[in-house]
Amino acid sequence: MNTLVIKLGSLALTSPAGGIDLKKFSKIAQDIKILSKNYHIAIVSSGAINTARNEFTKINAKEISHQQAAAAYGQPVLMKAYHDALSPLRVAQILLTYEDIKSNKRSLNIKNTINHLLKNNMIPIINENDSTSYDEITLGDNDQLSVMIAELLSADKLIILSETDGLYDRDPKELGAKKISQVNFNESLKIKTHTKNPAGRGGMRNKLEAISKATHAGIDVILSGHQFDRPLLRALENEGTYFQGKKTNKKLKKKWLSAKAKAGAYLKINQGAYLALIQGKSLLPVGIKSLEGKFSRGDIVSIKYQRKVIAYGQVEYSSKDLSKIQGKDSQEIATIVLSPPSLEAIHRDNLFVLKEDE
Repeated sequence: MNTLVIKLGSLALTSPAGGIDLKKFSKIAQDIKILSKNYHIAIVSSGAINTARNEFTKINAKEISHQQAAAAYGQPVLMKAYHDALSPLRVAQILLTYEDIKSNKRSLNIKNTINHLLKNNMIPIINENDSTSYDEITLGDNDQLSVMIAELLSADKLIILSETDGLYDRDPKELGAKKISQVNFNESLKIKTHTKNPAGRGGMRNKLEAISKATHAGIDVILSGHQFDRPLLRALENEGTYFQGKKTNKKLKKKWLSAKAKAGAYLKINQGAYLALIQGKSLLPVGIKSLEGKFSRGDIVSIKYQRKVIAYGQVEYSSKDLSKIQGKDSQEIATIVLSPPSLEAIHRDNLFVLKEDE
C-alpha cells in the first residue's frame, strides 16, 4: 500500500479567532476515512497553539513561553478532536523536534515507530514538540517537517492543505493573479510570494523551499486549499498546484545509504543472509558471521558477502550489542540484550542492495 503524508495548516482545523472548528475537522476526516482504504496515511498537523488561543488572555508571538504554554494546553485538545472525528479509525500522537529527525539514532526510532503504527492501520498525528522546544518554535514550520517525514517514510505523495489554493504567479489577492496548475521538479520559479497567515508560522516562500526538497527526493507534492468540500479528494484530483517529483524509484531513493556508510564498519554475512537480501528481506542477526569496526545504532554500515560489498544498511544495534547476538536466532535476542529495539539487525526498509554490476 502506498504512503500518503498530509500536512494540515492551522486554519485547516481551527477558526481564525482561535479554537477547534468542528466543521473543518469533519470534512477532512471524511476524506481521510476514504483515503485510508488505499493509502497508509501520516498527518503532520499544525493548530495546537491556535486551538488554545481563547484560553489565554494574551498570546504574544514574541514571547516563547506564551506560545509554549498555549501548545501544552492545545495539543491534547487537538488530539481529542482527531480521535473523535476519525473514529473508528485509530490515531496516535508523535511530538518531535528537528534534532530528532537529524539524529541517525533518533530518526531510526521515529521511522520504526511510524511504520509499526501504519502496519497496524493506525494514523500517526505528528507535530513539533512546541511546548518544550525553543529553536523550532521560532524558526521551524510544519511544511519543512512534513517533507522530512515524507522523505523518512519514502512516501509517494505529500498533500499540503493551505489557506491558498495552490501557487499563483503573484499574491492571489492581486487583480489578475493566475494559478499555476503544475510545476516540474527542476523548474525555476521567480514569484513574488505573499505573507503568511496570522495563525500559522509558514508562508509561501517557506512552502516552496520545502516542496523543492520533496520533489528532488522523488516525492510528488500537491498544494491545495482547505476551504472546499472534500479538500483532500479534491487535491488528489490536482485542483490546486501539482508539483511533480523527480522521476525515480524506491530503490534509488535508498542509494544515499552508500554515500553515508561509515568507514571501516562492515558486517560479514553467510549465504542464507545473502539470498534473503537479494530477495528483498531484512538482515537478521542469525545471518551475520562477523563484524569489523565500531559503530553506533543508526549508523550506516557496509555488508560483505565473500569479501565483496553487496549492500549498505542502517543498523538497529551498536557494534557492541550486535557482536553479542550475531549468529543467534531471533527468539534468543531478548535473553541476551536488554530491551532489544528490533528482531532485525537491519530492516529491509533501511537496506540498499547493490546489483551484480554495481
